Amino acid sequence: MAYNTTTDRILDRSKTGIEESLGRCGAQLLSDAETTGKFRALQFIAAAAITTVGSLTLTSISIPAGTVLYGEFTSVTSDTADAVIAYNACK
Repeated sequence: MAYNTTTDRILDRSKTGIEESLGRCGAQLLSDAETTGKFRALQFIAAAAITTVGSLTLTSISIPAGTVLYGEFTSVTSDTADAVIAYNACK
């Protein structure tokens, strides 16, 4: 797709970020060990305490079920297996 304006570029980048955070490039259910990769969103299907590294760095923060965190994460550690779905970044 050819971009005609800066607005076109911004809209395309926004669209790509939204699609990635909704699972366009896959997702994985995290174990209770450290998981590394490039992730765009973390969805909590059960309460868990997590530690993350990336655009949002958290240390041992308890997150309730039903929460979704958006950002760019490179490392996620959960204290509870099968409580967090990590949505992969495409690049």
